[in-house]
Amino acid sequence: MTQLRKTQRTKIQRIDGEKFPIGVGHVAVIYRSTRSGKIWQYRHWVKSEQKYFRISLHTTNLRDAQHRAEEQFLKLSGQIYSGHTVFSITAGEQVLKSLSFQSTRRKTGVISLNRLLAFKRVMSRYLDFVGSDTRLSNLPMDRFRKYLEFRRAHTPPPSFLTIQQEQSDIMGLFKWSIDEKLLPATAIPKFSQFKTLPGEGKRAGISFATYNQIVSFSKGWHKHTTNDRDTYDRRILHHAIMGMAWYGWRTGEMLALEWRDVQIRDDDTAVVTLRPEVTKTRVGRLNINRADIFRRVKEFSKHTGPTNRVFASFANNAHLMSEGTYFYQRWAELKTHIRARHPDFNMGADPYCFRHLWITIRLLAGDSPYDIARLAGNSLRMIEQHYDHVRNELIAQKILRKQVRFNPDGTLTVTEVTKEGAPQ
Repeated sequence: MTQLRKTQRTKIQRIDGEKFPIGVGHVAVIYRSTRSGKIWQYRHWVKSEQKYFRISLHTTNLRDAQHRAEEQFLKLSGQIYSGHTVFSITAGEQVLKSLSFQSTRRKTGVISLNRLLAFKRVMSRYLDFVGSDTRLSNLPMDRFRKYLEFRRAHTPPPSFLTIQQEQSDIMGLFKWSIDEKLLPATAIPKFSQFKTLPGEGKRAGISFATYNQIVSFSKGWHKHTTNDRDTYDRRILHHAIMGMAWYGWRTGEMLALEWRDVQIRDDDTAVVTLRPEVTKTRVGRLNINRADIFRRVKEFSKHTGPTNRVFASFANNAHLMSEGTYFYQRWAELKTHIRARHPDFNMGADPYCFRHLWITIRLLAGDSPYDIARLAGNSLRMIEQHYDHVRNELIAQKILRKQVRFNPDGTLTVTEVTKEGAPQ
């Protein structure tokens, strides 16, 4: 591959030796100096990037050098005229540009906070795979065939569905880069094709026993520290957990909730409005449930103004994710403490499990999947696909409530069984 040499322009470079202009505009020359010996070199000033493009023409013949330089001039001029970059950026620079674009989309409400955070996580894995300092011009697209192997080598290995979603985000990164003329149209990653395993789309939740372990411990966790910040963080984390379990919020929806979105009523219930710009589906919704979560937070939080975050960080009115992965660091710390007390604790639990638990409880209570989908901000199809195991349990319970007996005459007698096991 041709190696490009680039220098920052401070003034017109002086060349000792022979020099001839190429093309128009006085931006390109061929030359040979005492350093290059008899080999002709090509130099082209790229104004849009404020750099010199220089390559060797690999010939000592002037006529051949002029011919090759003219071809290079036309190729480079066309690339510059079409708006494409001449000098390849690194994968790290590519990600920084993309994250800046995605952050702007977040500020304007095009994507949710949770979506931005998920994209950042995928970009981190992408850079681990290709290397932050790798120039995109040196990155073969068929290298991405090994991405599946790279991700599955992690412990624990992510699901095939997760890898499929990551590949989709990386593909989106490259398509955006092409649109921004950072890459040629042929720069499309070539991923290995695979099928997701049956049932991978179903949510893996937590048991009621695990939920009780978390809540019973987190409720008094703040009492075991004398540091003001630790005390606050532990209390706010406990109430965030309770909010997700009672209201069925997504993590990003919980983090974005402001006090103006909460109306505490006289009957000790709270009406919580999730604005469209903070939801994953961009459709606003309304939830009503117990108000004591919000009453308790107001007692110890310093950030209770209308536009303050309900689950704000200790120092300011920023949400708990304002310090990178701070929220998840506190969550991991909580799980470690619980594991020390309960060796059987499920360390695989994540904050989304509380939303999953809420949906599962509502289904087990016999609520309409349509109503649950509406309150959760999901489609009915999603509830049916991802929570089909709950439906199976309900069907099994319904069957067990019926006692079937064969009569001597060949007929069947079906009897409803009470909870105590006796026929009704």
